[in-house]
Amino acid sequence: MISFGDWRYLRRYYKDGRLSFLAGIGLKKIDNTTPDYKRVLAARDSNQDICNPRSTIGSSRFDISAKTLFARAYIEHNTSPWPEKVYKEHLRSWNNFYEEDPSKETYEEFKDSFIVVINSYINQSMDHGASPITVNEETGILRNGAHRVAAAIISNNLINITKEPPTKERAWGADFFRGKLKEKPEFFLDEKYLDAMTIEYVSVFPKNLFAVIVFPVAKGHRTELRAHLEGIGEIVNYKTFKHNELNPEFIIRQLYYGEKWNYEGSKGVSDKAEWCFEGTDSLQVYIIESSLGEEERVREKEHLRSIWGVDKNSIHITDTPDEVNMVARMFFHGPTRQTLRQYHSFTSASLERFNNYRDSLPDNFTERDKFAVESSSVLDFYGLRQAADLDYSSSSDYLIDEADGIERHGTDQLQYYPVSLDEILTDPNNHFFYAGCKIVSLDIIMSMKVNRARLDSGSRSKDLKDIKLIEDYLKVPTTKRLNRSGFKFFR
Repeated sequence: MISFGDWRYLRRYYKDGRLSFLAGIGLKKIDNTTPDYKRVLAARDSNQDICNPRSTIGSSRFDISAKTLFARAYIEHNTSPWPEKVYKEHLRSWNNFYEEDPSKETYEEFKDSFIVVINSYINQSMDHGASPITVNEETGILRNGAHRVAAAIISNNLINITKEPPTKERAWGADFFRGKLKEKPEFFLDEKYLDAMTIEYVSVFPKNLFAVIVFPVAKGHRTELRAHLEGIGEIVNYKTFKHNELNPEFIIRQLYYGEKWNYEGSKGVSDKAEWCFEGTDSLQVYIIESSLGEEERVREKEHLRSIWGVDKNSIHITDTPDEVNMVARMFFHGPTRQTLRQYHSFTSASLERFNNYRDSLPDNFTERDKFAVESSSVLDFYGLRQAADLDYSSSSDYLIDEADGIERHGTDQLQYYPVSLDEILTDPNNHFFYAGCKIVSLDIIMSMKVNRARLDSGSRSKDLKDIKLIEDYLKVPTTKRLNRSGFKFFR
């Protein structure tokens, strides 16, 4: 029997949380973001709180991204082994497959236990009150229960938490996994896994993130810069490149994608690239997590620019979640970094189709990553021949606006690829990013055309010509390749 005091508490609880009271008491359809009244009262009586699991995550719990990557793949029945590989390797680096309570001593025990947790959230059998997540009462950051939090995030469930007094916390950030903060650096995590975790983190927790790109023209003061960034937020991850390691114009073309002055062949792009890369200092990229508001971020941008006194050419700071996601996919993805060494461009007709395609993709980046440009458009991007249309493949049910010349490939074409669609879209070795969009790797396209030329007589003639174009392109040393405008690989 619910007392009058309980009713008053419930009304205040749902009102303060901007939740539906009627849904909470069962008079309206409930969703996973509104706890039912029995759970609310039980949490109160156990001195627990109910919250969105995302609120317990910060960059010091960078490990969460390997777990959400695995959980999403499991829930979506993604057959690629890559998400599990990231999860397994992060565990090896994190605890070498050992935990005292509850006792686990093998990878299989961790994996099986995690799957049980994921399933309990999916089928709503999780006993939330018996399994509260412990958080730091000052920061609200997760202290124990990362697997449950990851499963709750991906399955869109709430969690019960208990707050504990702050103690000296371990930081499970990117530097921990690099071996810089641990007692056993031999268990460091390879950079390709850190890259995958960075993209996942930015995709799942974009709210308070922004990217800082420091150009080579910004001479010195890099230690001062890092200290300042650590003072206004937390560094999720970072990269450093030599001043001549990547192609300046291709960097600028993507960082400012969509700006009116930024179009193919624009003098504005070449001028900006020359100004930003005039110098021999490194190119640095930081992903920052901070609660700074928009006005505060603008002030910080002006302050950082004042350090070098070269106006807007010293540093670029992103303004939106879309921008920070695009930056993460540019610099924290191995095959994409390889494309950044040389300028690439679509022909004008293909670029128009690509922009229409890009504008039609889902806003959610984890959903957007289920789409990839493929077939002849990839050859067009590399300057090998002009494509007549833009073909793409997707594992998503989301329907994009297929304007003239944009077509989705089905199983009749996917059968010729050397790996599954899940593998193409998930394994970073099988694709790269341009302007935040996936494009199938040239070697995968090559294998597809070899298979199709062998099996489909109708496509054989065209495919054999394309195979020759790709083979000739790959024979040329990277440093001697030219794009359509004659811009050579930058060194």
